Amino acid sequence: LRPLLELSKARLRATLAATDALHVEDPSNDNPSFARVRFRQATPLLAAEGLTPKRLCDTARRMARARQALDRAAADLLARAATLHAEGYGYLDRAALCAAPEEIALRALARMLGCIGGTPYPPRLERLERLYAALAQPVGLPGARTLLGCRIAPVHDQVLICREPRAAKDTLPATGDLLWDGRFRLTVDGDPRFELRRLGRKGWAEIVKASPEMRKTAIPAAVRPSLPTFWHLDVVASVPHLSYVYRGTEFVPPLVRELRFAPVRPLSSARFAEADSVANA
Repeated sequence: LRPLLELSKARLRATLAATDALHVEDPSNDNPSFARVRFRQATPLLAAEGLTPKRLCDTARRMARARQALDRAAADLLARAATLHAEGYGYLDRAALCAAPEEIALRALARMLGCIGGTPYPPRLERLERLYAALAQPVGLPGARTLLGCRIAPVHDQVLICREPRAAKDTLPATGDLLWDGRFRLTVDGDPRFELRRLGRKGWAEIVKASPEMRKTAIPAAVRPSLPTFWHLDVVASVPHLSYVYRGTEFVPPLVRELRFAPVRPLSSARFAEADSVANA
């Protein structure tokens, strides 16, 4: 993303001058409130101790090379140990996760949480390490935990990771092209008087009362409250993942032309192949 990072400022300026190219000076580059500026101002002192700009760049390049190798190993681990479902949840094989080197397991776990949590940011390392330590116990995770907007719960020899319902706060007008909760992309022909928000426990109770057969769904109970749902005021209009549609005659629910699990942070690179047809995973 920054192809000129290894070139010196003097060389860049000389190239611009030689080609009469216009450029913009970023004023934040002289603002000492930024750490990068303070480090740059300390360059002479660092160079006197042997930490020259070239040496720092070489170190950064080597660290990037190591990171790429670790990320690839984490992707390989996820390909063996993870299963994603189109409803926005997944399972991790605890034994496979804990048999991997700890650094790789931590990266894989962080990727899974970021993907299902719909956030581009990783969890704090100390909290991630505590979660991993609990998973790595001989008896496994003793009970459900939350991290990065996800619920992590033991299910036999696997770990269920799903969205924490309270964290799925998005409420959107149900029309047009939508990204909901950082996880689902939808194209909807609807009416802005309808809203797209989580099903919640109240919504689940409503649709089960109207359609008792909903209880037969294979979607785990912990996942259902965070499913994307179309509401008309306080009435559930439709829940696409459950194939539920309101049976009354007061309104026509929105028409969903596309719905796919496409989290803002993919589980891994395009090399990853998932069990279900989950886009952008």
